[in-house]
Amino acid sequence: MPRADGSYKKVQAKYANTVLLIIDEWLLLRPMEAEQHDILELLHRRRKNSSTISCSQYDPSGWYDQLGGDDSPLAEAILDRIKHDAYKITSFRLILLTTAP
Repeated sequence: MPRADGSYKKVQAKYANTVLLIIDEWLLLRPMEAEQHDILELLHRRRKNSSTISCSQYDPSGWYDQLGGDDSPLAEAILDRIKHDAYKITSFRLILLTTAP
């Protein structure tokens, strides 16, 4: 997320306050540590307040490794924000994980 021009908080607020956020291609690429911090902050701000749909080519059991696994101290924290109060929908090899307030 942009930081150099000072718009980081504005972008975070925009996505944190959206009623429904759909994340397509979730974890298609492994996020860098700074991106993991952004993801954690965003998911934490959205938790219990709004709904998020994550669409991924990966089964949720592989998300930990895609987030860096044991090498990333944030991987488990990110997944904790997602898996609690979540519904898993698997359809035609498409996996959706939704969270509702």
